[in-house]
Amino acid sequence: MADKEWELFEKEELHKTALNAFVNNQITSDRLLLGINIASIGFISKFILDMEIYDVFDKSIIYLLLFSVLFLVISSYKILKIFDRNKIYLQNILKGNTENDIILDKLDKQKINSFSIGMIFFFIALIIIGIKKLYWE
Repeated sequence: MADKEWELFEKEELHKTALNAFVNNQITSDRLLLGINIASIGFISKFILDMEIYDVFDKSIIYLLLFSVLFLVISSYKILKIFDRNKIYLQNILKGNTENDIILDKLDKQKINSFSIGMIFFFIALIIIGIKKLYWE
């Protein structure tokens, strides 16, 4: 009888520890991504303000960088919404409702997708800058 009680205790403790580790990992990764977004937005904004426009390539670079900033802002907004939604999700867990939060799943996907699109625009702009420097200067 004592063995079954011990197994139940181990399962409960393992569940608590795993849940805590999962939540902390998600919060840490969201904070890290938010920091990367904010730093990227600052860097790109400074780059745009210092850039001189000479030709159509320069205009295309600025447009690409503006789209990059737009998607990074969207990603940052989604992360802030995730922080807000996490409070609701954790309250539901404490009440015994351990089902996945569909809204939280959607926000996670939107966060990653918008960050990825922002980075794609940024790297395309970098490629155009590199090509321009190699062939037109």
